[in-house]
Amino acid sequence: MEIPVEERYWQLMYTVRQRFDIVAKLQALAQEQKNVFALEILGIQGRMILEAIAFGCLIAVENVLKKRLGQKYTDQWKKRWKRKWNAEEILDSLDKKGLLSLPSPSRIREPSSEEAASGANLVIEGIPEYRLEKDQLIKMYQYFHNWAHERNPYKLHPYGYIHGSIPPQEQERILNHLSSLERFLSKHMISLNGRAFFAVLWDDVDGQTKVISLDKISNS
Repeated sequence: MEIPVEERYWQLMYTVRQRFDIVAKLQALAQEQKNVFALEILGIQGRMILEAIAFGCLIAVENVLKKRLGQKYTDQWKKRWKRKWNAEEILDSLDKKGLLSLPSPSRIREPSSEEAASGANLVIEGIPEYRLEKDQLIKMYQYFHNWAHERNPYKLHPYGYIHGSIPPQEQERILNHLSSLERFLSKHMISLNGRAFFAVLWDDVDGQTKVISLDKISNS
């Protein structure tokens, strides 16, 4: 049975939300006990969250293809990417094709009087200070990769930890990256060619993860 594209994006964001929930629990352990193994798990979670961002960008393209070109082209798109997972490869490929649309951190607010007069019921407003660009995401992805492997006994770990110790600045760095990703995704819109999803990882009312589909998005 074919999963609707909106449902596919919701599943992805719900998984991301669960990863952030795990991150919140592990952060306390990493900070209080300076547990390097907790940090390694955090690094792996960060890498997987970035892969989810890349998959979300693929789904945004699928959302356009399904509406404008039909199921045949949508199936070809999914077949092309079904064995891919490397976030750097996916983001670079989409960017080169002019198809990269990253999540845009956003909030929903009541319209101003002028906006209401133009017919707006609600306004989705971007939060520029929470945005992350492709190059920033790829650098994070590369950084988190170094936490995903056992330490080679013949060389120092790139971040210098030995026998379970770790420099405080590296602990701060990994936690800062994860905080930036949470702000980036907590409430966001991802749009391409007038079609979009608005996603909330933790709804303000009931705490649930929600995704709504939007059409005819205007930049005005």
